[in-house]
Amino acid sequence: VLSEYMKEDFINLAFPAERTLIHHLGVDTDEFNINRNSTKKNSFKLLTIARLDEGKGIHIVLKALQLLFDIQPAMKQIIKYIIVGGGEYEDNLKRFINEYNLSDNVEMINNLGIKNGREIVKEQLRNSDIFILCSYLTKKGTKEGTPVVLMEAQSCGLPCIATRHAGIPEVIIDGKSGILVKERCPEEIYQAILFLYENKEIEESMKIQARKNIIDNFNQKTQMDKLCFEYNKLLKQ
Repeated sequence: VLSEYMKEDFINLAFPAERTLIHHLGVDTDEFNINRNSTKKNSFKLLTIARLDEGKGIHIVLKALQLLFDIQPAMKQIIKYIIVGGGEYEDNLKRFINEYNLSDNVEMINNLGIKNGREIVKEQLRNSDIFILCSYLTKKGTKEGTPVVLMEAQSCGLPCIATRHAGIPEVIIDGKSGILVKERCPEEIYQAILFLYENKEIEESMKIQARKNIIDNFNQKTQMDKLCFEYNKLLKQ
């Protein structure tokens, strides 16, 4: 299973605990080792890369931006939010963008089915300051595992704002490689955005810790070696 959280779910389904192994996914830390472009002095770029469905919580982030701009109108000239992906919730998000008066601050990029779709992802990682993924448990019961995109973003040195949801707290080191917030809480999201914008030294430290977290704990090569080791143990038995 992918996380401690998922292991608990399996045990609740009567899988034997002693035969249930946690094995984290990993990313290619060489591929996702992007020299990020410096953003303009009075610019702060936020990025979400995701399948566009309700459970990704992108509409909660939009609400957070509305609240932030209501409290600090000057931030409306500084923050740009890029959403990369496609899916069934796209029209809903466009409606929220208009409703919250965010058209000048939010850009949606649908990279699905495009030949250079992965290059678009890397370009946006290169040009952003903060990665955001605020997933939550939906009424239908859908939830995350351990989102690989959070590993890719950290591997590129992006601090992450994400929710205390499913296996996400096992991917983000709260206060070091990012900030964890409560599910469905736009107030905590905008406070985290503002905190990172106003505390550049902490943001810079998180960039270093984010990359280190992935190299140490979610390196694809290391994780494949570990998985081969487990299979070899079983074969010998």
